[in-house]
Amino acid sequence: MKKISIIFSLVLFASTLFAQSEPTGTAKEYLVCRVRYMKKMKVGLIHRLFVDIGTNKTHSLSGKVLNNESEGSVVITDFSGKSTTLDNEIDMLMYFSSIGWKLMGSTPISILDGKWNQYLFYKEIVKF
Repeated sequence: MKKISIIFSLVLFASTLFAQSEPTGTAKEYLVCRVRYMKKMKVGLIHRLFVDIGTNKTHSLSGKVLNNESEGSVVITDFSGKSTTLDNEIDMLMYFSSIGWKLMGSTPISILDGKWNQYLFYKEIVKF
């Protein structure tokens, strides 16, 4: 009986140490896409897109997103070096969905003098 209790204690102790080790698995990464509609004479309705990934240099899209504010488009460079220009809302939603981003929600917001639609995406990444 004493041997069984000692073995049980050792197993319990080992599992406690394992549970306290450095956590691994997945973490979440976020991005915000904003879309603004504007009416332009002789052109009609135009989109203005903006993608915000924050300032964290470890974000998977860090250095790969270029907001072209003069044209209202976003250029994203993938890991192979291929650039994709997004210039409308549907293409933006489809693009991020196709590369594994999941839409958490959307909401209309006001920034300064403009009204925008904001889309919040997340992606699970492997944490080492």
